[in-house]
Amino acid sequence: MQTERLNEPGLAAKLQSDPFFRLEHENEDKKAAKKRARGLEALVELQDAEFKDDYASNSALRAQFRSKKKQRKSSEQEAKRLGLGIPVLDVHPEDVVASRAVVFKDIPQKRRPSSRRSEPSRPRLGSTRTPATAKRVGSFQHFGDPVGSRLQRLKSAKRAATKRTPSRK
Repeated sequence: MQTERLNEPGLAAKLQSDPFFRLEHENEDKKAAKKRARGLEALVELQDAEFKDDYASNSALRAQFRSKKKQRKSSEQEAKRLGLGIPVLDVHPEDVVASRAVVFKDIPQKRRPSSRRSEPSRPRLGSTRTPATAKRVGSFQHFGDPVGSRLQRLKSAKRAATKRTPSRK
């Protein structure tokens, strides 16, 4: 498709001054208009044929709406199943590639054992409990934050020191 410049300054001046040039230019414009009219009529006929049947076009639109509604409902159910208050988006191949490229460092418990029964030395639930502070000692290590885990160890050492020395009042 080409674009025409309608009001070129040199062309406009020549059209005003030269009547023969104006006549030739008008003939060229009429030929171009006839060519374009045929193509435009074909487009109008195609458009009319496509949308002339109201029932078929309405049926196609309703089918499209139903499929989108079904997708939206399934994503809402997935979000509800996961307990999310935000809509769940579709998975794209770029997201999969980006998630596989992420490398977590210094995570000691990245992989869990395949079978829990293979560990006989592990105590059963309810038999012995570990104190809550023992679980919090390395909490930042799970996120790969050595500075945070160092701060956590310093806090626990400070708590242990204050427990050893009774406060004087």
